[in-house]
Amino acid sequence: MSKTEVANGSAAKKKAAPKSRKRKTSDVGALSKVGNSPAKRLSIKWLGRSARSSGTVETFLKHMLFGFGDEAEPLDETAELMEDLVVEYVHAMTKKAMELATIKGKLDTECFIFLIRKDPDERYDRIAELLRANDEFRAALNSGFDPSDEKMY
Repeated sequence: MSKTEVANGSAAKKKAAPKSRKRKTSDVGALSKVGNSPAKRLSIKWLGRSARSSGTVETFLKHMLFGFGDEAEPLDETAELMEDLVVEYVHAMTKKAMELATIKGKLDTECFIFLIRKDPDERYDRIAELLRANDEFRAALNSGFDPSDEKMY
């Protein structure tokens, strides 16, 4: 060792190898922690049948089809087709909303409202109604009101 190295302390201080910083992960949100970008996670391969819960959407769609006048037990092929259409629509809308969010800087409900502004009036009205109901619900939760404190007459 030279006197310069001892004076600078460079000989005594060897750089330690950087420690591996492992993220603690839980099962909750494990899909979002796979290391891919949000756009990559939204790709079609993530929306394939294996990534979706088995038959849950299909079951709901069968009930909805019956509610809108189809048979009590719609064909499986019909429900699968409807499921594919719904997933494709949600995927397309989410992708467009994310493109808007990159311009805007954040993803929020306004991105989706902007996308559906030219859709049929019923759809826009329903979304506006649901957002108002959500605001009322949040206001009620934040008001501190406790129904168990009220006396029943």
